[in-house]
Amino acid sequence: MKPRETIIEMSTRFTDLVNLLKVFGKRFEETKLVKKILKSLSKSWEANL
Repeated sequence: MKPRETIIEMSTRFTDLVNLLKVFGKRFEETKLVKKILKSLSKSWEANL
């Protein structure tokens, strides 16, 4: 995630990249995509327990 980037901007950028990879025949499991998004979030998005 880029500094000062909103979650919507990051998600849109990620989705655009995944869609481009699909054009070239690359396929991803949905669970793998979710894990990649969660790993890319900055520390400020971590849950406070």
